[in-house]
Amino acid sequence: MATCFNCGSANLTTSPHPLHGTRIDCADCGRFVKWGGKPKPPRPAGECTYTGKLIKVFVATDRYTAGILKASGDTIKFRTYSHWEEGDILTVSGRWIDDPKYGVQFDATLAMRVK
Repeated sequence: MATCFNCGSANLTTSPHPLHGTRIDCADCGRFVKWGGKPKPPRPAGECTYTGKLIKVFVATDRYTAGILKASGDTIKFRTYSHWEEGDILTVSGRWIDDPKYGVQFDATLAMRVK
């Protein structure tokens, strides 16, 4: 549980903020405590397809790639059971999953290079 750094109170209030999502202030002393962060956009259920550039590879073997795809302004953390390299333009199809170790990511069951 967060507390105020100035007075130690746990009595906090949140308010919307256009840039940071939410602002958390102390209700007792009125001072800023921290930014609450932007809410994550909901991910579509079912099968989805994205096209974008592979901008970061976390892990790559000859049969597996995990990384970040930049598609239509979104950054998509994904995994696929095929080999790709940074800079590749890909179309990926699959579904969103919540992996117990790595969190929410796109599980691409089909990946194709564009061009």
